[in-house]
Amino acid sequence: MDPVPTIAEAARGIASRRLSPVELTRACLDRIARIDPSLHSFLLVSEERALADARAAEARIMRDGPR
Repeated sequence: MDPVPTIAEAARGIASRRLSPVELTRACLDRIARIDPSLHSFLLVSEERALADARAAEARIMRDGPR
């Protein structure tokens, strides 16, 4: 998979547990950090919140399986 997969690729990867929500979030945050200085498309990036939400989603998936 590319560093930031499409939504469909991400959904399949998460459902099959080949991709974690935390890994996906980290890849997205890394991409934002890399390209946003030239795009100026974000006013605020809440990295800590995004990672906390990803960890919670991952825990839910591990406990209950994907939806």
